[in-house]
Amino acid sequence: MINDVEEKFVYPSETKLITRDWVLMTVCKRWRACKSRLKKKYFKRKERSLQEIISDVPIGVNEHQWETLVGMWCQDSHMLCKKNTECAKQQKNPHTTGRKSHVRLQKEMEIKRKGPIHKIDLWDEAHKKKDGNYTSDNVKTIMDAANEELKKGKSIIMVAFPLTIILKPLKVHLIKGQNFEVTMMKSIGAE
Repeated sequence: MINDVEEKFVYPSETKLITRDWVLMTVCKRWRACKSRLKKKYFKRKERSLQEIISDVPIGVNEHQWETLVGMWCQDSHMLCKKNTECAKQQKNPHTTGRKSHVRLQKEMEIKRKGPIHKIDLWDEAHKKKDGNYTSDNVKTIMDAANEELKKGKSIIMVAFPLTIILKPLKVHLIKGQNFEVTMMKSIGAE
């Protein structure tokens, strides 16, 4: 495949390795997207039997490769992926960072703002969609309450993790975060 690309396209020899990596990465992404579309369109276990799915080979797909792909989708590891997807949909406060760690998001935000950011800003950014809306009404409620507490002049530490504090008031909390632990004796409104 790389040889085909090198024959059809001209690029500087000093960028050969970078171009090779880019081609392989692009092909990998497209192949994964193609498998995803095929699974979504043809692999409907609740509606059709396994034999019906295997016999209905999509146009442009080799029959033996299709059978192997369907067999792979039937493995326990892929069923676990389905269960994980269902569990992710049940989250009360879903984040939008995907596989990006909060540390990496924090570094990006610090570069963008040209200064340090607070944990509450990080939590806020991690729970917003691209259009600026929050991922759920529950997250919006939490952030509204946290912002109210900040306006009242409450300690920022008390609202750094509003999820734990707001949802479980009047209890002792141990909050674990990135390289630090904070034990709080009072929660919001428990003065």
